[in-house]
This record gives sequence, C-alpha cells and structure tokens, in this order.
Amino acid sequence: MKKFARPAAAALAAAALAVPGTAAASATAPEQFRPQHEHSLQSPITRPAVHRAVGSLWLYYDSFFSGQVQEVQDPGTTACVNLPWEFETWSQSSESSVNVQVFSQADCGGSSDHTFAPNEYQLFLPLTVVSARFQH
Repeated sequence: MKKFARPAAAALAAAALAVPGTAAASATAPEQFRPQHEHSLQSPITRPAVHRAVGSLWLYYDSFFSGQVQEVQDPGTTACVNLPWEFETWSQSSESSVNVQVFSQADCGGSSDHTFAPNEYQLFLPLTVVSARFQH
C-alpha cells in the first residue's frame, strides 16, 4: 500500500505545484497583454490631427498632372482660401476628405466654378482658380 501511496502523493504534490504555477502564469498574462491593450487605446490620439488638416487641392498648369503646381491647403474650417495669384489650371487632384469648391473670384465671390468630391482627379478641366473653400 505504501508503494501505491507514494505515486499518488507525488501526483497530488505535482498537481498542487502546477496550480500555483498556473496562477502565477495567469497573473503575468494580463501584464503582458496590458501594454498592447493600452497601446491600442492610445491610437485615437491621432484623430484630432486629422480634423485640423484634412488635405490639399493640387492644381496643375498642364494636362496629365504636370507643369507648374499650385497647392491649396485645407485650413481646417470653411474659411475661404485665396491663392497668391490667379491660376489657370487644366488638371486637378483633390487629396481632401471633404468637398472643395473653387472660385474664379477672390474671397470665394460669386458662384463656385467647380466642386471637387473627396479625392477626385480631373484631366482636361480648364479652370481659372483664384480662391477655394473646403466644405467641412
């Protein structure tokens, strides 16, 4: 009977040792997971930057997105953006997440000559652009 009791006691002792080891392993598991979880919770920090500058409108003097370039940057509001000079453009590229209206008059005067959809590209669209407004 003693021969049988020793293996049974050894098995019980091994099981008892395994339980604290499992408890210790499970106690460290949240610590290993927590930094990854906290990191994923920190990702929304970049969202305000997206709201401040959503993109640009690129105007090209020649067709096929070449020639002299004029960039109109999104001010983050619906305020009118005047270009430094009147720009004759044949192709345009909107890299904005909002609609962009372009005007042939300063201070976005009159009606818009064209409204670009988000991320719209146009070839052979002759425009005279003096000002633009990003539609937030």
